[in-house]
Amino acid sequence: MVRAESLIEAIRKHEAATGRPPSNLAELVPGYLSVIPTPGIGTASEYFYRRPAPEADLEGNAWMLDVMPPVVGIGFDRFIYLPKQNYPHEGWGGVLERMGTWAYVHE
Repeated sequence: MVRAESLIEAIRKHEAATGRPPSNLAELVPGYLSVIPTPGIGTASEYFYRRPAPEADLEGNAWMLDVMPPVVGIGFDRFIYLPKQNYPHEGWGGVLERMGTWAYVHE
C-alpha cells in the first residue's frame, strides 16, 4: 500500500494544521495533494475514507482508509488502515491479518 503514503501524510498534515481530520478526501486537494491517488490494486479504483459517526467506533481512531481489492467470486475482503494501527483480531466482517501498517480483512 505504498501508493497510500502520500494520502496518509496529507491527512496527517491537514489534522496538524486544522486540529481535525478532513471531512472527506476532496478537502485535501489542492492544499495538500494535487490529486487523490488511486490504490493501484487491480480493479480497486479508489480509497474509501471514513470518519466515525458519534455512535460508531473505529477502535478509537478519528478516521480510516478502506480499499476493496479485486476478489474471485463474491467476497468482501478488504484492506484497512487505521492511523493508530491498533487493529483487533476480528472486525469489519472477518479476521484481520496485519500487513505492515495496514490490515487485510479476510471475510
